[in-house]
Amino acid sequence: MEKRAGANRESLRYAGAFIACLTGSGFATGQEILQYFTAYGLAGFGAIAVMFGLFAGIGSCLVLAGRREGFTRNAELFRYYGGPYAGAFFDGFTLLFVFLSYVVMVAGAGAALRQQFGMPAAGGCVVLAVLTAVTALCGFERISRPWAS
Repeated sequence: MEKRAGANRESLRYAGAFIACLTGSGFATGQEILQYFTAYGLAGFGAIAVMFGLFAGIGSCLVLAGRREGFTRNAELFRYYGGPYAGAFFDGFTLLFVFLSYVVMVAGAGAALRQQFGMPAAGGCVVLAVLTAVTALCGFERISRPWAS
């Protein structure tokens, strides 16, 4: 029974990381989703259901294949599904996407702090960059991989 509880906790960690990666800061409040999809009326709610199904289905396939095959890197998973060329493309695209997402978040933090507190936008960008660096230097791996010691 103890092993099952540990597996459930690990599944929740994976699910949380997956949801955080997919939704990120752009969908964090849900406001963006409502503004985009409700502009299409009731059909927008159908699109939300389709997107939820795709995220859940594809996410499950990726996590299960990674666990079944014992992959330790995204590149292995991409090559498993896409072959050597498409897999290499998606591996590079993922790296670029994550980097650009960080750039957008830093810019968003600068804009939010300027709007809320009248602080220069560059100052807000620096605040987030410093907080990110501190998080990374304090052992981000322990947060993302709690079983690592």
